[in-house]
Amino acid sequence: MQSKQQRKGGKRQKSPERETEGGDILNPANIEHIAKHKKQTKEERLETIKQGRPDKKFGFKKDKMNPYASTNNADKRKNKNFMMVVHKRSVRERGKKSFVEKQRELKKRLIKGNKK
Repeated sequence: MQSKQQRKGGKRQKSPERETEGGDILNPANIEHIAKHKKQTKEERLETIKQGRPDKKFGFKKDKMNPYASTNNADKRKNKNFMMVVHKRSVRERGKKSFVEKQRELKKRLIKGNKK
């Protein structure tokens, strides 16, 4: 009858790397360059970010293209006091819609908008 070690495949062979290292002593060359970058200060991080994307403006336009143009109803609704709108049925149902329903409605609106 065979012993457990022989059934499992016997003893493991030592890897050639371990033999050359001299047992359990680690070779510093194997450990080096694990961390790619040194920890940077906030200023250094911001500088590298700005170098990566020059001439980029942040934020969005707050002004209209034509300051004398009137606002549409959608813009008026956005600026309306929330407490005045909370009790409306359309607003209450908006939160209950599933993601798929929202996708369908958006698709319909886009198709309808393209037809005009």
